[in-house]
Amino acid sequence: MTSNPAKLKEALEVIENRIEDQIDLLNNLKSDDLLELRNQRLKFLQEKEENKKNWRRLGHGSVCELQDEKEFFQITKASEKCVILIYSDDFNGMEGQILQQHLKKIASKILELKIAIINSKHCQYLINKLNIFSTPAIILTRNNTIQEKIFSFDKNIITNLNSQSTDMLLYRLSANGFIENEDLIPNTDPQMVQKSIVNQRRKTIRRHETDSEDSELEV
Repeated sequence: MTSNPAKLKEALEVIENRIEDQIDLLNNLKSDDLLELRNQRLKFLQEKEENKKNWRRLGHGSVCELQDEKEFFQITKASEKCVILIYSDDFNGMEGQILQQHLKKIASKILELKIAIINSKHCQYLINKLNIFSTPAIILTRNNTIQEKIFSFDKNIITNLNSQSTDMLLYRLSANGFIENEDLIPNTDPQMVQKSIVNQRRKTIRRHETDSEDSELEV
């Protein structure tokens, strides 16, 4: 594929003009403007540090095992964004174990997420209420509301523990806006991930077409 010199020159000129605009903006800033920018930056860093302290207080940074449904509702009310794996001890138990290992890696990297696991035998009411028809399943909640339910996973995710497989699951979470820091979003092939998402939705839409994805959680 050959490049178009005229278009390339035009693109470079646009970039150059943008840089010049930014330089002009900085040059025209007054001392009060610089002070305001500094204060805004300081406030942002303070809020960021406060969030980290609060997340650690709520147990973010590691994967916790929930003992019952009461704990499920407690963490979804306390934390803004939750990722909860429902697993079973049946023939799909190995898939659940591999997902747990992926989630442990993610929990240590993405502090803003509250990540937990719960055995299906401890949450039958929840399984019926949310129409969970197969395990393992991952429930994504935001502000105590169901964001999405993931029932099937790409084969690479549930059979491998390498970093690429973890990145695929991490990218899957980022597609739901669960990761604010773009630097932490892996450079995974979007087409491969999108194919996985489409296949998963095709498999599940008939099972829960009457079930609302954005339903508020209630005990």
